[in-house]
Amino acid sequence: MRLSSLCALLLLLILGLSGIVSAASAQGGFYLRSLEVAVTVYPDGTAHVAETVVLFINDTQSIDLYRQSMQYNDLSSWMSRTGITDLRTHINSATLDLRNLRVRSRDVYSCNSVVGTCLATVVLEYDVYPPSPGAPGIVTMDQYKPRTIRYTLQPEAFSLPRSATGDILLSSQIQLRIVLPEDAQAIRFSQPPSNLENETDRTRFDPNSDYRGVDRQFVWNEPLSGFKLSFEREQTLESEIFTYLSSLQNGLFAILFSTQGAALVLLIIIALASILWIHQLRPG
Repeated sequence: MRLSSLCALLLLLILGLSGIVSAASAQGGFYLRSLEVAVTVYPDGTAHVAETVVLFINDTQSIDLYRQSMQYNDLSSWMSRTGITDLRTHINSATLDLRNLRVRSRDVYSCNSVVGTCLATVVLEYDVYPPSPGAPGIVTMDQYKPRTIRYTLQPEAFSLPRSATGDILLSSQIQLRIVLPEDAQAIRFSQPPSNLENETDRTRFDPNSDYRGVDRQFVWNEPLSGFKLSFEREQTLESEIFTYLSSLQNGLFAILFSTQGAALVLLIIIALASILWIHQLRPG
C-alpha cells in the first residue's frame, strides 16, 4: 500500500515537472538570432525604416505558437507572445514622428525536425518624419549654398543599445544599414562602414575627406563611438526655380489670409471701385 502510494506520488511529481518544463519552453522558446536596422534617407529629410529580426525557435510548441502569431500585425502581441524585447522600433519615437507601422512575419525555415528547431523572420516597417514642420528629423538639413543642401545624421535618433559613454553597441548580431540618395555627394563618416573593408583602393575612405566610392548603402556592425555621418545634394536649376516659386506662392497666400492681408485686399477693392466710379462720372 505504501509502495503504491509512493509510486503515485512520484508519478504526480514527474507530471508536474513535465508541465513546468513545457510552460517554460512555451515562454522561453524564442531567442534573438540577429537584428538589422535599415534606414533609407529621402531627399526631403524623411526616412523609411525596415527592421529585420531573425528569431531562433528551439521547440515545437514555440514553433506552433509562432505560426499562430502570424495573424497579428501589432508589436505588443508579438512582444508578449515571444518575450523578445527587441521586437520594437529602434528609432526614438519620443523625438521623432513614426508613421505607418507595419509588421510582417514569414513562415519558419531552416528547420531541424530531429531536435525541433527553426528560424523565423519578423520585419517591422515604418516611416520617420520630423516631430513638427521645420524641425529636424532623422537628419538635419542646411542649405548653406543657393542650390546645395547638407544633411547630417542625428545619432540620438537611434534607440539602439548603448554603452555608459554613449557609444552605439553594434555587433555581428546587431547591425545598422544606412541607404543614402543616389545623388548624394561629399559623403563623410567618422568610422568606416563594414561593407567597405574589402575595398582595394583604401584612398576611398579618409575621415578627414569625402568618401569617393560609388556605394550609397553602408553597413556598420561594430561599436560606434562619437559617430558622425553627413552628405550633400545639389539641386538642379529647375528644382531651385520650383522651390523659389513655391515659397513665393506660400508667402503670398500667407499674407492674403492674414489680418493685414484682408485689410490690403479690402483697400485694393475700394481703390478699384473708386477708379471705376470716377471713370463713369466723366462726361461722354
